Amino acid sequence: MEKLLVSACLAGEKTRYDGKDNAMPDLIDRLANYYDLIFVCPENMGGLPTPRDPSEIKFGTIVVSSKGKDVTSYFVKGASEALRICQFFGIRFAVLKEGSPSCGVSQIHDGSFSNKKIAGMGFTARKLIEAGIKVFSEETAEELLEGLARRDQSRAERDRIRQARTDNEAREQQEQSRPSRPHDGPREKAPRKSYGDRPRRNEERFPKDKRGENGGKPGFKGKGGRFQRSDRSTQGERNPRGERKPRFKKKDN
Repeated sequence: MEKLLVSACLAGEKTRYDGKDNAMPDLIDRLANYYDLIFVCPENMGGLPTPRDPSEIKFGTIVVSSKGKDVTSYFVKGASEALRICQFFGIRFAVLKEGSPSCGVSQIHDGSFSNKKIAGMGFTARKLIEAGIKVFSEETAEELLEGLARRDQSRAERDRIRQARTDNEAREQQEQSRPSRPHDGPREKAPRKSYGDRPRRNEERFPKDKRGENGGKPGFKGKGGRFQRSDRSTQGERNPRGERKPRFKKKDN
């Protein structure tokens, strides 16, 4: 899981100058859903104890305590240590405490110790931004969370489309591998038999094994004529030319 740098006081650690914290459990829980959180306190890493005298930035370049002591070197060292941690873990984003002389992202105290804030950045926030790390405060962290939610939504949509495409391909392969059935595809008409392939009417009604001697109906000896009798004596005789002779001669009057 990607790592995120977070001010330790936001997680409930008592690292403030007065020994208290700036705990925001809801924000920390939401960030923990997306990142592995790394908690740091640049002022402690720079060598300052807790509790300690409050410090503010003056003239934009030096940090002095409420007793007038120059503590700039502690803040410079703490910023360098925070950057080293980010480079070691490959951290690209950070959520820091707004208003701090170390972690302030867009506002800091004006140096008069009157609780008045002005536009500006703390030493650690400036160091990280110069190194290309995107820095948010607890007030703007919602932008980071919204971007993460949109990313997850688009990723889920891509996964859904990819899964649907995979299911369609699997279904098509299954259809291609399934053996064809008689009703699949267009039905072909059976070839029509020609007249020569059809059995003759006589052959359908009277098979050869039940026909007469010359292929006619049973009980008939003729050549197949329907009303031809087997008794040829009752029929007229034919002359050599094939003409039928009359059965009885006419009497001459």
